[in-house]
Amino acid sequence: MIQKLGKVGIFVFQGILGIFPHFFHRNRLTKKIFIDQLYSFGVRSIPLVFVVSLFTGMVLIVQLMPEFKHFGAESMIGGAISLAITRELGPTLTSIIIAGRVGSAITAELGSMKVTEQIAALEVMAINPIEYLVSPRILSGMIMLPLLTILSDFLGILGGYVVGVYQMGLVSGTYITNITALIKLTDIFGGLVKTIFFGLIITAVSCYKGMTVKGGAEGVGIATTAAVVVSIMLILISNFFLSYFLFL
Repeated sequence: MIQKLGKVGIFVFQGILGIFPHFFHRNRLTKKIFIDQLYSFGVRSIPLVFVVSLFTGMVLIVQLMPEFKHFGAESMIGGAISLAITRELGPTLTSIIIAGRVGSAITAELGSMKVTEQIAALEVMAINPIEYLVSPRILSGMIMLPLLTILSDFLGILGGYVVGVYQMGLVSGTYITNITALIKLTDIFGGLVKTIFFGLIITAVSCYKGMTVKGGAEGVGIATTAAVVVSIMLILISNFFLSYFLFL
């Protein structure tokens, strides 16, 4: 167990270390790989993030509105929803759905390259497979997940606003004013800091599972499932510790 954790730690360290040459690399192919990963991780995930985030905000206000009315505090609901979304639901839900969509794709892609010996071919050509395949994915995850979370936060708050104002009779000005009164920049930045770690977790776990596949096509399927499950578990566990240190 300790030996395996050590291998994982070395793999992640090498992947992070390989990020730095990408800032100074003049190779067009290397830059193209990084840009492709940014597109795959970020742009192609926007429709999924859009739907999940918008309806999360809508569901929140539907569930919370009766309780806030019961205590005569419906004017506070905008701020409450915004806090919940920016601190927890935006970063965590976005990371979980990205782990399912992007993490599985990364593991399947690298796993297929592993079983077809394409990674071994890179090593024969004196190309470092971790720097060439893993580092661009780690860097793209740490960049794009915070950006997707910003979009998720905005859409979640917007979803609550639309339902609250146009369906439940809330005053638009009150909803918005309460958001600005309760939300601080530390709440927003705290959630974004968490997603940097979540992006690292998703890409590192997915790449490691893909690069260590055994057993052919069946092994690729097993590794893909394991990568998603492990990523989600680590996101939820690390979320507790990050929230503890960032918001208490």
